[in-house]
This record gives sequence, C-alpha cells and structure tokens, in this order.
Amino acid sequence: RELSVSVGASFESMEMEAPAVTGGDASKSANAATGEVNFGYTREGTESEQRWDAKYSVRAATRELGSDYVYRRQEVSLRYKWRHGKHMVADRMTAGTIRGNAPLFERFVLGNSSTLFGWDRYAIDPLGGSRMAHNSVSYGRQIQQTTAEVFYDAAVVGEGDELGTLRHSVGFGLR
Repeated sequence: RELSVSVGASFESMEMEAPAVTGGDASKSANAATGEVNFGYTREGTESEQRWDAKYSVRAATRELGSDYVYRRQEVSLRYKWRHGKHMVADRMTAGTIRGNAPLFERFVLGNSSTLFGWDRYAIDPLGGSRMAHNSVSYGRQIQQTTAEVFYDAAVVGEGDELGTLRHSVGFGLR
C-alpha cells in the first residue's frame, strides 16, 4: 500500500523507584491518543530503482485520558533511496518536537543504533530532548554478497527553544 493511516491509544503505567517526596502516589501514567500517516512509493526502471518514504506521527497525552503527563509529541521522517546496478545512495531525515511535560521514554535521543553512530547518547543529552533534527546520507556498493557502505550523519537535540550543539559522524561498514 502506498498510503496507510493508523489511530489508536497508548496506556503506560510507571512505578517510581523512590517514594514520592510529597507523600503522594509513586505511580504515574502516560495515556495518549496516537496517530500515524505513512506514505511509500517505489519507481522501478530497467536498471534502477527509486524509493520514497514519508511518515508523520503524533502522540497526545491528556488529563481526559487519565494521564499524569500532558504533552504532544510530533515526529516527521523522510527517506529517499536510489539503487542503480551495484550502487546505492540513501538520504534519511527525521525531525521532532514535544510540547508539554513528557516522560523520559518519549523524549528524543541521539547516539543510538539508528542516529549518530559512534556517539554515546549519555554524552550528548542523558535525559533526551524535546526537539530534534537528524540527517543521514549514505553511499553503498555491492561487492559479491556484501555491501560496502560509507555514511555521514549530522544531528542536533535540544530543550525548548535551544537546539544544542550540532554533532557529526562519519563511518564505514559492511553488510
């Protein structure tokens, strides 16, 4: 399918390790309405192939759903991949923003297995950020059954109106 739309709800309950300082309940909930739109299109030629993918997702946690956290998390990602013979070029861009008070598991993290390879997420921002932008460009060439690939990543994560420091990553890999 070229276009898909999904809606739903997410109910998360967390127990705090330390008792609440104010004497209140040590459990918190993050209940959210969710939505996602995906678009994908492939164009195949006799010797080449192009693939476009786009995704928009939103999570909105409100008191009406019984959530202790109230926030809206939005993320958009675009990906383009071109393959010609044994050569491949790909570009992937992701950006997101959070408004309100989101739990740690919803915050944006860089320096993991899919963003800013080689960076330690705890050195960048241990608690994650409420704003993020990431771009990755790669070139690969198939050699026998293996693909040799070089990539360049650039990303920034921040809090509020401050985006933080732009970080770069360059690498080489075999698949």
